[in-house]
Amino acid sequence: MELARAKVPTYAFTHGNPKTACDALDRAGLRTYLRGVHSAEAIRAFKPPPRVYDWVCGEVDSAPERTALVAVHSWDVHGAVRAGLVGALATRLEGRVPAVVEPPHVSAPRVDLVVDRLLALPA
Repeated sequence: MELARAKVPTYAFTHGNPKTACDALDRAGLRTYLRGVHSAEAIRAFKPPPRVYDWVCGEVDSAPERTALVAVHSWDVHGAVRAGLVGALATRLEGRVPAVVEPPHVSAPRVDLVVDRLLALPA
């Protein structure tokens, strides 16, 4: 919701079935805040190779360095950072940022705190 209030274009990005993602977002009442849902299934690929993140940046017409990926999986944020995106990790599932991944630009225990930290980054 904070991203919508800040007028930041926001999308969901999955490598799974987009209908499944849409259904989950609808149940959580979040899809209304999104401009769209994208799935790497469209290019028959899985995250985290850089080409997957490059593809979605093209789909949303946003340069990688001006695009942030917010996730609760460090491997996903790792892939995004390696592809040149801003990485934002909510550590609520993993408890910490693993030492074996590219460090995210921001991290916090909860997604709302991650979003606050993203919005506080210099433009």
